[in-house]
Amino acid sequence: MTPKDIHHLSPQHHLVGDGDASNRTTITDPSMIDEIVGHYRRVGRALRAADPADWASGLTMPQLRVLFLLGRSEPMPVGSVAEAMRISQPSATETVDRLVRAGLVTRTTCQNDRRVVRTALTPEGRDIVDRPWEARRAVLADALARGTPDQQDEIARGLSTLVQLLEAEGELHSVPNETKVTGSPKTRNIAE
Repeated sequence: MTPKDIHHLSPQHHLVGDGDASNRTTITDPSMIDEIVGHYRRVGRALRAADPADWASGLTMPQLRVLFLLGRSEPMPVGSVAEAMRISQPSATETVDRLVRAGLVTRTTCQNDRRVVRTALTPEGRDIVDRPWEARRAVLADALARGTPDQQDEIARGLSTLVQLLEAEGELHSVPNETKVTGSPKTRNIAE
């Protein structure tokens, strides 16, 4: 990259890397990143404000995190729950035990290896996970309905691009049944 090339970069970008021009990358101006993060947080707050008041009553944050994990995955052993949650296996076991007693999680013995016991959501557990998303989806649908078709397309393209960039860097883990712009309420990603 020549000094002339550097001069033609937009003011929103600056160079990062060592002296070798082939290793240089442009990154977005930090103020643009702050603006995007600010918008993201405002959208999140607006959507969470629609959550039903009693949807998680009596549940702790670790219990909710386990429910959401199980809601976006196949049935898994408690060891895998512990690993995914980055907690000890005894803590995961205690949390799962409480959720089993509450009727929100079930344990099933693997048919191929009876030593393996997998945990999964019960219908009641699925309802706990789905309830806030139904309310959030309604708020989002209402807001999008007020936009023009061009605005709706712009939002869909922007979010699709962001998902692609995050997935390319491994920051966002693809989950089966992710939300489609035209998807039904049953096709959504419940990751936070």
